[in-house]
Amino acid sequence: MDVVLPITINKFMKFRHGIARNVFKDTWKQIKFGVTTTGYKNINSKFIRTHAELNKYFENNLIDISPQINDKNKKKYGGVFTLPDNKEYYLKITCDNSRLKVAVACGIGQGGYEEKIAQFLTFLFTV
Repeated sequence: MDVVLPITINKFMKFRHGIARNVFKDTWKQIKFGVTTTGYKNINSKFIRTHAELNKYFENNLIDISPQINDKNKKKYGGVFTLPDNKEYYLKITCDNSRLKVAVACGIGQGGYEEKIAQFLTFLFTV
């Protein structure tokens, strides 16, 4: 069963296609100081039953950035998108079997929407 989300911020995200995993990770290290992160919250199983289902809400524009050696069995997804403010934002979602954490940063300086995006996506996908 698919659950359709109403018109939400993810509908206004224009994702950059074809970003390489290593480029995302290198850029994330550079902008890490300006990241807004939510704490881990329990995943709403009505929306997400498997890690793979998370990506469908972003039209499969997230890339898998999980470490090659993954002792903690966490999945990490990343993506780069713009909003109508024309600033580039970096999104990182970390999830384990029952929880997820959202982190957002603006590519250059502060975009002003990082906290709102992180909180909103957390609200959508968690209980």
